[in-house]
Amino acid sequence: MPDQLARWLGELERRRLDFGSGAGERKLELLRRLERRRFKRSSQVLRLHDALCFMRAYPDDDLLLATIERMLE
Repeated sequence: MPDQLARWLGELERRRLDFGSGAGERKLELLRRLERRRFKRSSQVLRLHDALCFMRAYPDDDLLLATIERMLE
């Protein structure tokens, strides 16, 4: 399933800058999918970490913030 993982990670990187209607829900869905995966490459972990740090600074809502903080732990 590495192709799927790469797609989800790429979409999260693109959507981290979206703040319109439904943006937070889609980010949360992507985070929940990525949270359950094992990353085989350190570059993927770094990409996820960078996206999480950005979204931590600019969270859409409290639920997304809580998910981000849990994942950063």
